[in-house]
Amino acid sequence: MAERPSAALPPTGVSGLLEATDTAVINLDRRHAEIVEHGEKLAINIHSKFDELHQALYAREGELMAKLEGHTKQQVKSLSAQRKEVEILQTQRSFDPNTLEPRETTNTCFVPSAQLVKDCKKFGIVYYADIPRKAITEQKVTAYYRFICPLNSAPPEAKLISKITNKATKCVVKEREKGEYEIEISYQPTVGGGSELIVRVGGEEVVGSPFPVALIDKLGTVINDLNKPYGVALNQAGEIIVAEGDAGIVSIFSPTGDKLRTLDTRGTAMKNPQGVAVDGDDNILVVEGGNHRLLKFSREGDLIAAIGSHGDGPGQFNDPMGVCVNSVNGKVYVVDYGAHCVHIFNSDLTFSSKLGSEGNGNGQFNSPWDVAFDHSGCVYVADCYHHRVKVFTPDGGYLRQFGKSGSGNGELNSPISICVDSNDLVYVGENGSHRVSVFTCEGVFLKSFGSEGSRPGQFSSPYGIVVDQCGMVYVSDVWNNRVQKFIFVN
Repeated sequence: MAERPSAALPPTGVSGLLEATDTAVINLDRRHAEIVEHGEKLAINIHSKFDELHQALYAREGELMAKLEGHTKQQVKSLSAQRKEVEILQTQRSFDPNTLEPRETTNTCFVPSAQLVKDCKKFGIVYYADIPRKAITEQKVTAYYRFICPLNSAPPEAKLISKITNKATKCVVKEREKGEYEIEISYQPTVGGGSELIVRVGGEEVVGSPFPVALIDKLGTVINDLNKPYGVALNQAGEIIVAEGDAGIVSIFSPTGDKLRTLDTRGTAMKNPQGVAVDGDDNILVVEGGNHRLLKFSREGDLIAAIGSHGDGPGQFNDPMGVCVNSVNGKVYVVDYGAHCVHIFNSDLTFSSKLGSEGNGNGQFNSPWDVAFDHSGCVYVADCYHHRVKVFTPDGGYLRQFGKSGSGNGELNSPISICVDSNDLVYVGENGSHRVSVFTCEGVFLKSFGSEGSRPGQFSSPYGIVVDQCGMVYVSDVWNNRVQKFIFVN
């Protein structure tokens, strides 16, 4: 393993606060414009739906009026014919009295649809949903919905359904004021780990549904007694995959931290495993610093493939550190610390291309350590000794960079781990400051957490980071021999 970068003391100042507040003002103005634009779109949609109703009602009115007009004309014609017959009878001495009674009556009726009138009064609902995008809780998830309903009508049925148990929860309806209701939906998780909640109102899923949630016991250490945990990853079942460098194994744990199994390393003589990643089929990829290799295992832990050796040629490595699988193009990216580059492999692990070289230019690195990608497939590289993050297209074209040497807000002190979550927030583990800093994908600093130490929430080299769908952040804490978990809410 390469030598650990040294730590530096964080400076003080107000530049970070000013930058953060300036960003907040920009975000508030942007959200103001978004809300106004969204309201205008909804107004157009409401008008459109009522126009459809009006057109349907006008069409039905025309049909009924035409039927009534035709029926009335037929009755009038029948009565006119009967009148002529009666006038002829006036010249005759005998007649049938029954022929004198009008053959047509006024028993034609119009029966309006009471249900239609009732439905029209209840047509359309405007609701305001207030549920956190990352609804993470120790006890329960509560969602509030405000409904503007027609007067004297009950609100529509609302349900909250767990995708794990497929059970709907009970709803409590409170009338805030005349015609306006608030529906409180509470979900009590019964199983640990991540889940998703489906929210339906009036039979339709609300915007944003399904919502990710998680049941957690507590924040802090989730796995103890590891032997130098380096890379960390999650599979589709929420199991935690940890590369234990000094033990030469990759261990797999349940979401609550119980050890389940280790990868079958028979015949591989695994030495100093570093980064780990999971592909779309739940296969596990491991970069092995000691043998300069890339290994691929099945979810169950059986070895599928092993490539690489020490060297500078295609498919060779010089102290590989980090690995990720780009879900957009399916390619595998391996950070080569010693060769100052990123190797790109096809999904079958054949060599594709190389990204970067040693140097100070835009497409160059000084001991890169880890790699990640965002929803569009753009590649983020933790450029350790340049104290920055560099961003590239999936094919390796330079886009931008952020960070500079330091321990202040927005500065980076020897970044050695990186992860991009489902909201394109970038988490960077800093070996020099023993913390995790969080940025937008454009490089705007949001916050940081952690400090040097061994207490809960502190780190001694945050070497690996992974974020699940619920916003739970897992950080491998190398020299404290543990994995910790955190919640970051933007």
